[in-house]
Amino acid sequence: MAEQRLIYRDTPKEVLEALRHKRAQQPAKVIRARIDRTLRESGLSDRQLSIRFESLDDSEDPKAHRICRAFAEEGSFQGKYGLLLAGPPGCGKTTLAISIMIERVHRLGGLNTVQFLSLAEAIEQLRPNRPGHNDISITEHPLTDISANGLVILDDLGMVKRSEWVDTQLYRIIDELYRADTPTVITTNVALKELGDLQPALTSRFFAMTTLVEMGGQDFRLKRGNA
Repeated sequence: MAEQRLIYRDTPKEVLEALRHKRAQQPAKVIRARIDRTLRESGLSDRQLSIRFESLDDSEDPKAHRICRAFAEEGSFQGKYGLLLAGPPGCGKTTLAISIMIERVHRLGGLNTVQFLSLAEAIEQLRPNRPGHNDISITEHPLTDISANGLVILDDLGMVKRSEWVDTQLYRIIDELYRADTPTVITTNVALKELGDLQPALTSRFFAMTTLVEMGGQDFRLKRGNA
């Protein structure tokens, strides 16, 4: 029988801790297999699965690296369950977010379900006129399970063309995560001024649930290519 992993929503913290302690006593081989399975089911690509904090150069943005490591250790930072990594393309936002996810899974022995989502793809799946769509609502979509995860990464906020409908779906996703206190990391290359142009309720949710981490520096992909 497949092992049931921890579902965070509506589960008392003392129950979660007891389960973690019990399963931590399992053989290393069992724990390793569970970690591998959790990561394979996370939505990360094979290339992304090899990313680790230890392999990153933190000299360009040491503050961002320090905050992300602290979040990976605790599942929160400064009392908030989310990080908003904001900066120009190629500054390492997604790489840091993935490093958080992989470190968190290892620290909890694979007991926490995690999910990596391109926000653009997630929202596009909810369009009522997409091929094969039968006019289901978001409440009937698999995204309703998102807040049960131990960690969620929403990658590339701002890559979907703005509209009232898009903003509404984005709000519903963020609101679900906020209400469930689901640890969440959001990445975006949208300027802070543009974030302020989002609907007020959405902006309020973003900053209520996340600590803003502003990143800069040269596009590391171009830098690596010129090395």
